[in-house]
Amino acid sequence: MNRVFLISVLLEEMQDDDIEYHDVISWSYSNINSKNVISLTEEELIAIINKTSIFDIINEENKSMIGPWEDDTICDASIVSAIYNKLILYSKNTFDSLVSEFLMKLIQLFQYAIAYKKHVYFLF
Repeated sequence: MNRVFLISVLLEEMQDDDIEYHDVISWSYSNINSKNVISLTEEELIAIINKTSIFDIINEENKSMIGPWEDDTICDASIVSAIYNKLILYSKNTFDSLVSEFLMKLIQLFQYAIAYKKHVYFLF
């Protein structure tokens, strides 16, 4: 089985501060088809990293090194908002279907995180 890389935001009724990290991982894999979970194969993730600045934007704002095999959680609402705003601007560029679809889903995920004051989990 190929490795899957997930980006997730817990549902509104779930409290980020009250849930253990391993439970976030378990929930994310159990809900891989949820609108609150983005799943990528290793090939898709590498292609997105190579073709775009999406993870550069995230890492710059979050002062992190999110990438393959580097998990992280964005907890600070101001950072989530800053990333969201930069991704909206970045989405004005033209991309292939893989990148466009991923970027649209990522923007929706960050929008949900802002609306419900949630953390964004990168389970890489």
